[in-house]
Amino acid sequence: MNELPLAPVKRILKNANDDSPVSDDAVAAMAEAMEEWAMKVGRRAQELVRHRDKVTIEEKDVRLALKTLKE
Repeated sequence: MNELPLAPVKRILKNANDDSPVSDDAVAAMAEAMEEWAMKVGRRAQELVRHRDKVTIEEKDVRLALKTLKE
């Protein structure tokens, strides 16, 4: 996929880890995981939109998708 810029992903990892060094491979792995999760949430949100007979994914669809995927 490689859609996410790596610099913000690296900052997130460093902030979550008290600014410890983070390898480039770790950043790439995290970016891949984030992209996969975002795709999963997007697919679930699209299912919810179709269920409402709409076409546009709205904030409420994303929030509900997140909630249902966490359960």
